[in-house]
Amino acid sequence: MIRDEQGHTLIEFIIFVVVIGVLASIGLLGLQASLRNAPNIQNATTSIALAQQRMEFIIGQRNIYGFVDFVDPCPPPTSSTSPLCVVPDGFTITSSIITTAADTKTITVNAVNDAGLYPTTLEELVLNN
Repeated sequence: MIRDEQGHTLIEFIIFVVVIGVLASIGLLGLQASLRNAPNIQNATTSIALAQQRMEFIIGQRNIYGFVDFVDPCPPPTSSTSPLCVVPDGFTITSSIITTAADTKTITVNAVNDAGLYPTTLEELVLNN
């Protein structure tokens, strides 16, 4: 006897819907985990902005006081009254000025949030000119 099939049964359709539902739930769980572990762009941007601000402040001090006498204007612990030395809650900024030769100094600025995430390091070689 020959059967003429023109469609799918209800059981096949239910199995198809269940399989699609399981695959979708696995995909959503993976997406949720990746979003939870994704970097927080605002904290990363703040870290970069703080490091750039401190670097520009130090370079500005070099322009005011000259090559020989310029030092970090915000030495730790920061007791400076300059608003550029104030660090927002949740972040730490460190900087150092090292004389690398008679006519060069290397400025290094590090910014990181208190959880140790989103570290930013800026280095600049300053010449005596």
